[in-house]
Amino acid sequence: MWSACAVMAGLSQGGGVGLSLANWMVHGDPGADIWGMDVARYGDFATLEFTNAKVRENYSRRFRITFPNEELTAARPLHTTPIYDRLLSHNAVMGAGFGLEHPLWFQDKGKEPIEDVTFYRSNAFNNVGEESRAVRERVGFSEASNFAKYKVSGAGSSVWLQGLFTNALPKLVARR
Repeated sequence: MWSACAVMAGLSQGGGVGLSLANWMVHGDPGADIWGMDVARYGDFATLEFTNAKVRENYSRRFRITFPNEELTAARPLHTTPIYDRLLSHNAVMGAGFGLEHPLWFQDKGKEPIEDVTFYRSNAFNNVGEESRAVRERVGFSEASNFAKYKVSGAGSSVWLQGLFTNALPKLVARR
């Protein structure tokens, strides 16, 4: 099944969208990364209310320049983790992925937790460098709720998992 709905292409980009669909149909591959046109990029989090807010935001920005690291704010925050407020209290600059808020980096105390939009080094550069050095030379904590979750089971699973982690896995305690 092929789909070109929910794509704000219009006349100016219709030829490219059509070419991608034709390549996909004829050759089995669109010939380019079409993630931005793929309806599968939305999950159950994309409710009618969320979609309405994002459509309005994107349409209002139709002819604006999009910058690297730019985070759009409509329909946010949608889903947060249990430590969301704590991260904000430490001046986290937040991003959103698949509807879940997650920290990108931490701004200095007393400064607004926003990343400047630019094609050059943003105001995040020095802070991210310091965060990386701190983890390398001392210790760090990473909020990983936005990463994939895997269920590993079966014979040899604990041995396999132990090879992935730097610390010992907890022992399973039988419950009565």
